Amino acid sequence: MIKINLLQKKASTKITIPFGWIFVVAYALAACAGLYAVNGWRVDEVEQKRDELNKKKDEVKKVKQFTEQKQAKRKEFEGLQRNKSEYERILNQTSGGGWTPTLLLFEEVLTEAKTVWLRDLRIEGDGRVQLNGLSKDNGKKRLLVGITALLEALKKKETQFKSVRLKRITWEAFRDQTVASFELQCVLNRY
Repeated sequence: MIKINLLQKKASTKITIPFGWIFVVAYALAACAGLYAVNGWRVDEVEQKRDELNKKKDEVKKVKQFTEQKQAKRKEFEGLQRNKSEYERILNQTSGGGWTPTLLLFEEVLTEAKTVWLRDLRIEGDGRVQLNGLSKDNGKKRLLVGITALLEALKKKETQFKSVRLKRITWEAFRDQTVASFELQCVLNRY
């Protein structure tokens, strides 16, 4: 069909507006703006997470250092505990579990030798004992009775004492009286 325009004015040509392309371009611009905004927000979030990660790494370093120090202190403490128990063992071995039983044993022996007084009692770490003392009784021959009684009392206690030996006897004046000074050695059996 043919159209003829009879109007005096020329008809204007219709302009077609490409709404589809406008929407596509607007959508693309909005998408780009959205991506830019999201990207900026994500960059801030990434930086924030990076700062948090660095803080956590510092905390982990501190915890590692603390645990290493703790392990070192624990090893040092265990070493000190071992040393302490070793010293206690040596002390108990040296003292026989305490001085009281040892001193009571010497008191029991000395009560049998009634005329003997100790001046010095030395007990070495390996159980060697050195006794220095005096014996006094009426008459010069009787001075040795106390020392003999002490030697016999020590030999009777053979489960506690061994190698009982009289090292020396000397006569000396003590408060205007003659006394026998003696030195005796033995070994405690518990060592």
